[in-house]
Amino acid sequence: MNQRFVSVSMLLCVAACGSSSASEATDTAHTETSGAADSNGSTDTGRRPHTGSTAGSEATSSDPQGEGSTTDDSTTGPSRSTTTGRGSESGTTGGDTSGEGTSIGESSDSVTGSPPLILLASTSVATLHPGESVTFVVVATDPDGVDDLIGGALHTPDGAAYGALATTAEEGAYEVELTWDEINLVESIDIPPLMAAESRDFIAVVFDQGGEESQTVLTVALSGGVEGWAVCAGEPTDLVEDETCGSCGYSCLTDLGAGYGAGTCVDGGLECDAFWTFHLSSSTPNTTCPELCAAEGEPTAQSTVMLSCGISNGMACPIDNCNTITFEDLPAFCVSSAMTTIECSCAAVFPTPGWP
Repeated sequence: MNQRFVSVSMLLCVAACGSSSASEATDTAHTETSGAADSNGSTDTGRRPHTGSTAGSEATSSDPQGEGSTTDDSTTGPSRSTTTGRGSESGTTGGDTSGEGTSIGESSDSVTGSPPLILLASTSVATLHPGESVTFVVVATDPDGVDDLIGGALHTPDGAAYGALATTAEEGAYEVELTWDEINLVESIDIPPLMAAESRDFIAVVFDQGGEESQTVLTVALSGGVEGWAVCAGEPTDLVEDETCGSCGYSCLTDLGAGYGAGTCVDGGLECDAFWTFHLSSSTPNTTCPELCAAEGEPTAQSTVMLSCGISNGMACPIDNCNTITFEDLPAFCVSSAMTTIECSCAAVFPTPGWP
């Protein structure tokens, strides 16, 4: 009799008071039912008392994000907790007719947004020489479908573009062909004489419609093809020539940086030897030839030397010591005109800057 009364009371409370009052009624019902059973001397039925849980609601863990939420098996009611979609907070509503919790923030659309996958990358040659070309081949796919791929590009490690990867007849296959000169145009090919070849990295990148990308590195050896020669701006070059002495672009003919007009590349390109003639006159009355040779070599000459001296545009006067004589020391009869000078033959050694 007591149990029927409690059940009827609980139903009336659910109808009149809503789910909150129903929860209180449920707790009261459990308490009274337990008391009734105890008063009749019956044994424990195995039910454990609720601690604030309600029928149709769900028990969740203390995880604030709702991830890893669990359902207390001791509670009644069919609802259970579910984790939320990516990037949203967890939340569920219980007590619906299906008994399933509804996740908050999940989208019905499922786009992976995965980057392309490069399956193969290769070059047509391992070593490239002047006048030759190389083909770069890339085969790729995409987790979202090969149609998601939109193209690719080839560039230097610093981002300078060599060109676009063009599609071929095979779906997902791309390639680009570059000549030696085209590679040199993007990034100058400069190889020292003692190096047989230079390894150059080429970055191949493929893109998809979602803006995702994947890249790989392809390496090609660049060689001038002439043993002992360097490569200067893509051109095989002998660095013991007067115009290219020791390094690309350094000329003994124009780059001495001193009064000596030109020189000759010697010692395997390590230095330029220059020979020049200078003049002592009335404007430099107390200067000697060795001093003039040294002054004209500044600031770049490593060493200078006076080779010989003589009278120019004057009488044939003997000079006893070219190392010490000055214009002021000349006898008056030796100076026949304002054009008379002492001619000093000088030599200087200029070190080359060497390979950068």
